[in-house]
Amino acid sequence: MNTTATEIAAIVVRALEKRSRIDGLWSLADIAEWAGVSERKARELVATPGFPRAGRLPSDGNGLGHPRWVAAEIVDWWDRWRG
Repeated sequence: MNTTATEIAAIVVRALEKRSRIDGLWSLADIAEWAGVSERKARELVATPGFPRAGRLPSDGNGLGHPRWVAAEIVDWWDRWRG
């Protein structure tokens, strides 16, 4: 397969975008995108024993918002898990 310079550039840009998103808080959708899995699979992943705990930011309504995970904690967990 012949990969063009444009295709290589697109791959590099996607990788850099993912890397720049390691800071901050991630939603379930963010985790799924980062891991390259479906949201259903990401839901299973976050339920794995030892996976970083989520927090919830206050919402505008009554109660708490959707769960958010600290991105750096997930990356650290992945590095430890894969050995």
